[in-house]
Amino acid sequence: MEFTPDTEKTYTDQIEFVSDSDTTSVDHDPILEITASAIESPSQPTLLLPTNKDTNITVSNMAFSWEENQDIDYYTIQISKNLAFSIIIVETAFTNSYNLASQTLDYSTKYYWRVRSNREDISSDWSEIWSFTTESESSIFDDKNIELISITPNPAVNVITINLDIFTSAKIYNQNGNLVKEATTKTINVSDFARGKYFIIISTDEGIKHGEFIKD
Repeated sequence: MEFTPDTEKTYTDQIEFVSDSDTTSVDHDPILEITASAIESPSQPTLLLPTNKDTNITVSNMAFSWEENQDIDYYTIQISKNLAFSIIIVETAFTNSYNLASQTLDYSTKYYWRVRSNREDISSDWSEIWSFTTESESSIFDDKNIELISITPNPAVNVITINLDIFTSAKIYNQNGNLVKEATTKTINVSDFARGKYFIIISTDEGIKHGEFIKD
């Protein structure tokens, strides 16, 4: 007898034993009771941080957390640029909370994230979808504890030099947070800048560096 049982249901049936020989007798209980139980899916995660619709979130060294369950083998996190999750920025498996160490996210951008639980080969439904918006590029200058790269001369009149051996690009902002110039060379002409304080965001293979200078 072959059948596919429904879950959470008890079956009672008669089983007939057939022998090749009429002289063979088989002792058996003619009633067979079979109970099929459903395999319980892992619980759906509850998101904690960053809180839903949070703003001014840092683009690097960012922590994601949710309520953890001891019966879960691992979690899957997705971060997307849209609510439909058709533009996935991050999708990775983690055993607990997740730290986004490198600068993967863009400035001044809204993101959506969700998590699901996994146990063996079974996954839970996705959690609620939460959103957050990253900081503006100029907001980092409010941080008084950032380490600054040497910019010379400082104060400057005509040109400045970024004292880094290798970098990808540099963006210069005025005190109002407006982008005034982009450059890819260590020496930058600032002769047409108005007097005042300027900030530089420098992209390198090791991440983002910062600098500042005074224009006389």
